[in-house]
Amino acid sequence: MARGSIVRRGRSYSIVYYVDGRQRWKSLGAVKRKEAERHLRQILNEIQDGTFRDLKPTSFREYANQWLEFHRANVKPATYDSYKSVVNGHLVPRFGDHALSAIARPSLRQFTADLLESGRSAKTARNVLTILHKILEDALEDGYLRSNPAHKFRKPKVSIERVDFPTPQEVHHFLNHVSPAMYPLFLTAIMTGMRRGEILGLQRGDIDWHSGQIHVRRTLYKRRFVTPKSRKGLRAIDMAPTVAHTLQGHLLKVADVPDALVFPARRGKPMDPDNLIKREFQPALVRAELRQIRFHDLRHTYASLLINNGENIKYIAEQMGHASVQITLDRYGHLFPSVRREAVLRLEKSLFPPKAEPVVNAKDDVEAKPDEPGRQRVVEEELAEWKLGGEGGAQESSPAAP
Repeated sequence: MARGSIVRRGRSYSIVYYVDGRQRWKSLGAVKRKEAERHLRQILNEIQDGTFRDLKPTSFREYANQWLEFHRANVKPATYDSYKSVVNGHLVPRFGDHALSAIARPSLRQFTADLLESGRSAKTARNVLTILHKILEDALEDGYLRSNPAHKFRKPKVSIERVDFPTPQEVHHFLNHVSPAMYPLFLTAIMTGMRRGEILGLQRGDIDWHSGQIHVRRTLYKRRFVTPKSRKGLRAIDMAPTVAHTLQGHLLKVADVPDALVFPARRGKPMDPDNLIKREFQPALVRAELRQIRFHDLRHTYASLLINNGENIKYIAEQMGHASVQITLDRYGHLFPSVRREAVLRLEKSLFPPKAEPVVNAKDDVEAKPDEPGRQRVVEEELAEWKLGGEGGAQESSPAAP
C-alpha cells in the first residue's frame, strides 16, 4: 500500500511519498494543511492505481513569468498589458510562492471571496479568474499539472451593465459647443462609432470616397500604431453624407498624402488621447452643461441610433467591429424591446391582415334607401291605383244581367 507523510517548515508544507521504493519530497509552499493533505491523498491514490507520473516542479511565480514572456510576442500590446497587470497585481501576490501543482479548487474559492470582499467588482473577479484559467490550462499541456483546478470553476455572476450615452438632442447640443477645429473629429466619432484610438489612427488613405466608406486599419495605443484587437476590428464603416462633406472640408487643411493622419496634432504627429479628453471633450461638455460622460459613450450613441432605426443586428455588429453578434446583444440588448414589439406586430399583420371595411357611397346609399315616409306614400298610391283599375275591369268583363 502506498504511504506518505506531511512535513511543515515554518509556513510552508511539503509532502513525502515513495515511488518504487524511492523516497520523494515535494514542496507545496505556503498552503493550508488541508490542501497538503488533499495533494498527498491524490498522489497516493495515483501510486496505488498505477496512474502516477512525475510532474515538472515549479512555483506559480516562475511559470507565470514564463507564460507572460511567451505571450509578449504573441498577443496585442493592450492584451499583454492586461495580462501583466492581472498576473502581477492579483495572481502572483496570492499564489506566487505556491507550488503550481498545489493550487486547488478550495484555494480558488477563497481567492474569489477575498477579491469580492476587498471591493473588487464581479466583472474584475471574472477577468482575473479567466486569466488564471489560461495559465493553468497551459501548465497542464506543458506537463506541470495533472488537471486544471480552474476547469468549470463557477465564476461570480455579472449583472447586465446599462450603458449611458447622450441622446440625439444632447448630441446636437454638444456639437454646438465643441471648438470648430474639433467639430469634424467629434462628428465622425458620433456618426461612425469608431473608438478613440481608431479615430486618432485614421489616415487620409483610409477614406474611400467612391464607396462612401471609412476603413479601420489601425489604432493608436501608447503613442504607436497597432492593428485592432480582433479581426472584426478591421472593418469598413459606411459614411453618412454629412460626415463625408465635413471631412472633405477638413482635409483641405491636412497634408495631401495617403498616410497623413486625418486628425493630427501639430506638425502631423499623432494627437495625445489624454489631451483630447482633458482639453477638448470635457470642456465641451461643461460648456454644453451636460453630465460628464466618457468619449466611448459616443460609440454607444451610434449603436443606439442604429438600433432605433431598426437596422439588422448583424449589420450593427459589423459596423461596431464586435467579435460576435452576441457581444452586441449582451451590451445593447436592453435597447431592443421596442424593436421586438414592432417585429411582433408585423408578424401578426402578415398572418392576420386587418379586414377592409366596405366603402359606401353616400349618393348611392340615398338612392338605394329613400326615406321611409316617402317610400310609404309611393306604395300606398300604387296600391290605390291598382284597386281602382281592378274594380273597373271587373265590371266590364262581367256578363250582362238577365
